[in-house]
Amino acid sequence: MKVDTDEDSFYRCLTCKKFVTTIERSAHFERKMKEYKSKGDNATSIVERNFYTGLMELYGGYLIEMYAIMGAKK
Repeated sequence: MKVDTDEDSFYRCLTCKKFVTTIERSAHFERKMKEYKSKGDNATSIVERNFYTGLMELYGGYLIEMYAIMGAKK
């Protein structure tokens, strides 16, 4: 499986204990979720599909936290 270097770098950043982001970046996380969903749907192997599923779960976890913070601020 060939992985885009950006995807590998994003994964490494998001799994780092020191990674932080802001709720203003939620649109970026939503776009990446859509992109990885599309790539997963078009994957040619189970390994590739699982890779994109893992990225979606990772980005989704951050989005859940962002939405919770946004809801608390209302």
